[in-house]
Amino acid sequence: MWNYILGPVLALLPMRWRHALFPNAPVAWARAGVISGLLEWAVCLGGLIEWYFVLMTRYTDRLLDVAATAHAVRPIDDHDVGFTALILFALDPRTWALFFGFIEGPLRTITAQAAEESPGTLPLVILDRLWLWMSGRAKLPPLVPDEVTRMNTPGGATLRVATCREKLGWKPPLTVRFECKFFQVTGETRAGATRARPFVYLLMPLDSREVVRGLENYDQKDILRSESKPGPLASVLGAVHDRVSIARLPLVEDEIRFGPNGSRELLEVRSCRPKPDWHISRLVRFEDSYYRVESCSRGEGLRPFLFSLQRLPAGVPGRSVLVYTPSDPFARAR
Repeated sequence: MWNYILGPVLALLPMRWRHALFPNAPVAWARAGVISGLLEWAVCLGGLIEWYFVLMTRYTDRLLDVAATAHAVRPIDDHDVGFTALILFALDPRTWALFFGFIEGPLRTITAQAAEESPGTLPLVILDRLWLWMSGRAKLPPLVPDEVTRMNTPGGATLRVATCREKLGWKPPLTVRFECKFFQVTGETRAGATRARPFVYLLMPLDSREVVRGLENYDQKDILRSESKPGPLASVLGAVHDRVSIARLPLVEDEIRFGPNGSRELLEVRSCRPKPDWHISRLVRFEDSYYRVESCSRGEGLRPFLFSLQRLPAGVPGRSVLVYTPSDPFARAR
């Protein structure tokens, strides 16, 4: 229901609104954005066709009545009436609104498919930016790296993260991976906030029995790159170029490397194609052993996608365990 009914409607909202109003909504926003764009295109196309017939009929009847009573220099024929009605249809603001949705829908679909994110509809995005400017959000303190403080508590080392920008997605029970350790967001506090870093978040170590919910990799300097992201058009063009570059790589089997001295405690997989399902903490079965994905990175060469996995004790239970073989790229290509 979320992905196919509510998600496409909520995908019209700017991302900042969605994170603030529905932080824990179980929606795949990329998929919802694709559906939302297609629905917007279909609804506006149907609206344009219906509005065209309604308006043309209305204007044609009125113009014919005027032509019958007017004293024109030359006779007014049906072509004059139809052309005038078409101009009035094109100048109507409601026609512009429907045509805008007809054009914006496919663009939102392409963006959601290529960039794997769901941009909201342009009028609401402009309204959101205008609100931020009017409310003084443009006068935020300068960008500085986050300040991370470790506090010893009975449950372990709790993190206190002070930052110069609000982290809208940091809502309980989000899991954050910091320096190869897992923490869970417990809430926000004003204690210790300063003018340079007015937002403070508290994180506690993730219990081994706790389920990972919404994993996010965190680095103290991420904030410095947050406001230098390319615009929507650059993101789409970059994503298209990235997919073309990947498609040009020859299809070869994955390269498997084990840890030092052939230890099977660590497993390194190099692949010529991305593995969308291999997100951090995902369980993978290789041969007769179970592994957990610890990191994902991208480099250069014939197999640019690198995955590091940690072996788990035998018989570890887990839902949706992926069964892996080095010939996976060939299976995905079929």
